[in-house]
Amino acid sequence: ALAAVTGTNGKSTTALVMDAIFRAAGRTSGVIGTLEYRIGDRRIKAPHTTPEAIDLQGFLAEMVEAGATHAAMEVSSHALLLHRVEGCRFAATVFTNLTPEHLDFHATMEEYFAAKRRLFEDPQFLPAEGERINAVNIDDEAGRIIAGSALGRTVTYGLSAEAECRAEQIELGPEGTSFLAVHATGRVPVRMKLVGEFNVYNALGALAACLGLGIPADAACSAIESMDPVRGRFERVPARAHNVLIDYAHSPDGLRRALETARRVTAGRVVVVFGCGGDRDRTKRPVMGELAGRLADRCVITSDNPRSERPEALMGEILAGVPKG
Repeated sequence: ALAAVTGTNGKSTTALVMDAIFRAAGRTSGVIGTLEYRIGDRRIKAPHTTPEAIDLQGFLAEMVEAGATHAAMEVSSHALLLHRVEGCRFAATVFTNLTPEHLDFHATMEEYFAAKRRLFEDPQFLPAEGERINAVNIDDEAGRIIAGSALGRTVTYGLSAEAECRAEQIELGPEGTSFLAVHATGRVPVRMKLVGEFNVYNALGALAACLGLGIPADAACSAIESMDPVRGRFERVPARAHNVLIDYAHSPDGLRRALETARRVTAGRVVVVFGCGGDRDRTKRPVMGELAGRLADRCVITSDNPRSERPEALMGEILAGVPKG
């Protein structure tokens, strides 16, 4: 069973939660995504979130040879537009959310969304046998559109009461999160090491898809509880006097979620150190500056990866959005 995860934020964590669930249920699983490509115990550095088409088919073939029965794969908008996943048939798909990103590649949000929708609306991606399960975030505006147009059977997830797979009684802390997972066949209390409300969404998306693939709920929730925090995704670094968190946030929505979560799990000040990548979407720079200035007590603006741009000029575009004073 091949599972695809797409959306602006949350793809890596959701795919890794699915992989943990597959393994806990006794399946042999592989992963393809931003952090790494993994075939059995073999780990390969990932140059792209989704590999080029020929490389991808090679990795999938290696997984089959290694005895894998399941794989969780991040599918980026670039991959869909550049035909990297042609020939793939997905037994499950997950849609996380849609917020402004990659507008240096997609001219408009409409084009960005159209690329994502291909995964759910193009019949070439349907499985050869059986019905596909789509797990869709119903709390996201784009998710509500996809829920109405996706091919196959759709299960909605989220925090709202209308979600078929949802979380209730959420409690956030600096070292983990607890909630009650409510789904079609029951209610299961979950206490996981992943921090933040956004990780509740990631866990729910993985849970909804895996339940649709026939994984028992108890095994799935147990896997979510035992899973270690994902590297670089609101990852806690041991420190004596402060909570130090590393997060991959590189879009306005990602930065907002990280800072709002940091505020909710700390009693003291929030200090943010961040930058924006060079030769990429410039429109998000002042927006991220405004968010950081408003949501943190102190901002340290620095270089991310300036590429061919002058770091001082790049930082100046971020500073332009920071509120005065």
